[in-house]
Amino acid sequence: MTKRLLAFRPTAAVSERRMQPVCGGGGVIKGCHCKATAASTPEWIHHHGCSHIHHGQGELLEDSADLLLSAASLLITALFEYYPPSPPQIIFYEDKNFQGRRYECDSDCSDFHAYLSRCNSIRVESGAWVVYERPNYMGYQYVLTRGEYPEYQRWMGLNDRLSSCKIIHFTNGSQYKMQLYEKADFGGQAVEATEDCPSILEKFRLREVNSCKVFDGCWVLYEHPNYRGRQYFLEKGEYRKPSEWGAISVAVQSFRRFTE
Repeated sequence: MTKRLLAFRPTAAVSERRMQPVCGGGGVIKGCHCKATAASTPEWIHHHGCSHIHHGQGELLEDSADLLLSAASLLITALFEYYPPSPPQIIFYEDKNFQGRRYECDSDCSDFHAYLSRCNSIRVESGAWVVYERPNYMGYQYVLTRGEYPEYQRWMGLNDRLSSCKIIHFTNGSQYKMQLYEKADFGGQAVEATEDCPSILEKFRLREVNSCKVFDGCWVLYEHPNYRGRQYFLEKGEYRKPSEWGAISVAVQSFRRFTE
């Protein structure tokens, strides 16, 4: 990675500042009620609430906050260039507590079952992932964020089998919007959601979810209330029937927004 030395260039607002004479020799700046003289005024000092900043060289510098904001913006940009976000990485382990054979992955993988016959612990070094029980992104789904999972129960796993994984790609913005439908192909009763919901039945009186439209953000549907049971990860798009989000039944009873 090439590192560049960034040079600061003041903005036009900073470089074209108005310079005013200091209150000196007993005189008073027009509009200023400060009685300080040049002899008694040190550099950069306010007098009794006076809005002017008096400079010992006979000049007044205004809007110094612009200079600080510009410098802060450049510093943040430089930090991101020198320390970019880590690329996604996940490590699967054959045994509990990160023991046994392991398989490292930094991209989508449709089948790693040949490398690991079972998976009992996971380390997510960076990024967010959806891991699947079977090859080709089939079977039970589990949504994982950065952290350590020393046994499969920690990711709400139903067994110790995992065979494929996908990186979750976040989109810009913080808006979340989804519509759930009672029947397939967006039929029947429809409800709209922008917040987490621990019980679809209690909040919307909706007993079944057979289709869905995600307009903004990423969401996780759960088989049971209070975010329990099988998980289904949904990105922006249309889902005309439960099988399109990986479900084998219409049992969806809670959901929540997925945030980075």
